Amino acid sequence: MSTTGSVSKIAHSKIMLHAAQYSRSSIHGILLGTHDADNNTWNAVDALPVCHNAPTKPLLDMAFRLAEAYCGEEMDIIGWYTANARIGDNTPIPTAVKVASAISNDSVLVMVNNSKLVGAKHPYDVFDKHGKLSQNTELSVGSSAESKVFFASGVKCWDFEEHMSNESSVALEDKDWLVNKEAVALASELQ
Repeated sequence: MSTTGSVSKIAHSKIMLHAAQYSRSSIHGILLGTHDADNNTWNAVDALPVCHNAPTKPLLDMAFRLAEAYCGEEMDIIGWYTANARIGDNTPIPTAVKVASAISNDSVLVMVNNSKLVGAKHPYDVFDKHGKLSQNTELSVGSSAESKVFFASGVKCWDFEEHMSNESSVALEDKDWLVNKEAVALASELQ
């Protein structure tokens, strides 16, 4: 059975900025949106960047609690996104698969395929919660902006790991990983 998925401009911008900022690291984050199991459709409305190192259980527990509170009634946690550090390594790591499978029975795992960052319609591969590449997912992305826009933008995208660190002199409210005001502003400028 075919599945239809979509990634909004805001979610796409946050994912790509997170990948651009930590291009030498694996990145991980939470996908928020809607999922209709009856019609096999999902829509990633927002993305919450979680970390740029191996995710630990305490970090994930806290990030998911905050994400649940942030969702409210309009959205749900529908999946997990990830990107590997090495070019050509386009298989999700076991930790990403484990996190995605723990979210729900019909969660989605979206991976930035770093081999598709230039010239492709979109840079994502979609996997099921078991880490198997989905061959039957039709994916649309809310922005046609090329990946280089994100890599050259200089826009800061905060993740939860960085939000929790004391290494930055930036005020806590300015490194809000849930909203990421600069990423949202960039998304509004994209086509």
